[in-house]
Amino acid sequence: AGGHVLPVSDVAFGPGDSLLASGGEDGQLLCWHLARSTRKPVGGALAPGAVSRIAWHPRERVVLGAHASGLVG
Repeated sequence: AGGHVLPVSDVAFGPGDSLLASGGEDGQLLCWHLARSTRKPVGGALAPGAVSRIAWHPRERVVLGAHASGLVG
């Protein structure tokens, strides 16, 4: 409920495995808190089209999404 409106194109676990980021073909980057079963958008849609890659900072709760066009947010 309340997730991506188009297929998911990439997922990545955050540090400690309690957070999961998902990027979709809808351009959204969402952060899911697994223990609480909640989610929130991360900066809104990057651009029209798919989020192609997701990367977390190795020790912080910072996530980046890369768009197929080369935009990173």
